[in-house]
This record gives sequence, structure tokens and C-alpha cells, in this order.
Amino acid sequence: DYLAHIIDGCELSLRPEQVCALFGNIEDIYEFNSELLQALDRCESDPVAVARCFVIKSEYFEIYTQYCTNYPNSVAALTDCMRSQSLSQFFRERQASLKSSLPLGSYLLKPVQRILKYHLLLQEILKHFDPQQPGSQVVEEAICTMTGVAWYINEMKRRHEHSVRLQLLGVRSGALAGRTPELLGVRSGALAGRTPELLG
Repeated sequence: DYLAHIIDGCELSLRPEQVCALFGNIEDIYEFNSELLQALDRCESDPVAVARCFVIKSEYFEIYTQYCTNYPNSVAALTDCMRSQSLSQFFRERQASLKSSLPLGSYLLKPVQRILKYHLLLQEILKHFDPQQPGSQVVEEAICTMTGVAWYINEMKRRHEHSVRLQLLGVRSGALAGRTPELLGVRSGALAGRTPELLG
């Protein structure tokens, strides 16, 4: 609902790239979760059917990788937006109209929290299962599947953050490489009079 009003709100000073950074692929997340909810409703609280549902749809959870990887950009974009009086006022008014006590930032975090907790939910289901009970293997498979999904997302997020840090270091190194000794705070004659021994 925030996204729809931002897209429709032509008077808002938000560029398309800012909207993309702010929400990432949230529309894909919403569409998939709507389908997942319908599938879970059809399970009628049958724990084995619920577990099987997660196994069947496991490959679709990959869309969370993009969202979780983009999440730091989302936080940065929201912080930037809140510096604008018109945008911060818009977000407050939207929150009030939705009669929600949660700000936009909390909603943006929810997909990250949710995908990393599904395996915990399934572990709770398994606790109430007799190992000899039919369907326990399906629940165990679902736990393994969603634990793998959580691990993969965390790993991709870690690699992305590492890549960003390396890029920043590269930019800084390049900036220093192009600077003269004077710009680095070294006088042009300071090194000229030093012997090789002193220079190492």
C-alpha cells in the first residue's frame, strides 16, 4: 500500500531508482506470499501437508535472496527519504491512514525476519511428532530445506557485503594512487634527501 501510493503520488520527489532501492523486489515477495498463504490455508492445519507445502515451493524462496541482499540499500534509501520534510510527512500520514503502529521501516524488515524463521516454525512442528508417526520424514525434509534456504540467503548476503567492501576499498585505493605526495601531506623534497636505507 505504501508502494502503490508512492507510485501514484506524482507530487512526491522520489526518483525511480530511489523507489527501487527502497522496496527492492517487494512486489515479487508479496505475490509469492499470497500464493503460499493460499496453499497453507488448503492444508487445513495438517502439519504434514504444511511441511510438504514448504518442500514443494522451496525453489521459489530464492526471490528472498535478492530482497535480503538489497535490504541495506533499502535502509539507506529510507534514511535518505526521512531527511526530506515532504517525504517524512507522507510516510507519517500513510502510517496513520493505515491505522498501523508500525512505521515503513518495520514493514521492510519483515520479509527478512520471516524467511529466516520458517525452519524454526517447522522445528516446533517436529517437536510434537512421534518419530515413528507417518509424515515425520516429510517434516524433517522441510526443516532441512528451509534451513538450507536460510543458510543460502545469509551466505549470499555476506558475499554481497564483502564485495561492496572490496569495491569501496578499491575506490579509496584508486583515489590515493592518483594523488601527488603534496596532496598526501608529504612535501616534494621530503623524500629526496633520504637515503635508500632510511627508505627501507
